[in-house]
Amino acid sequence: MTFIGSEIFIVTSRFMSFIRFSIELINLFLEIMLQPGSSGWLSVNYPVLPWLGVMGLGCACGVWIGKAPERITKGFLAIGTIMLVGWLLLR
Repeated sequence: MTFIGSEIFIVTSRFMSFIRFSIELINLFLEIMLQPGSSGWLSVNYPVLPWLGVMGLGCACGVWIGKAPERITKGFLAIGTIMLVGWLLLR
């Protein structure tokens, strides 16, 4: 009977160490993706998650620009200029 109890204890302690490792890994992932700052050995200057949308938009626009580069590039230049002027007016 004690043999079975010790096996359960070994399995339970291994499972608990796996859970602790998983929680530490999840916390590290969330720190890199969401929070700027430094804690412990890791320093994150800017979170990665907001840039994923920007990169996806760039990939999508790259495919779109490839179809008619001259016309679309002029359109983006006009949109960018209008947005910069609007920003200056609001500021």
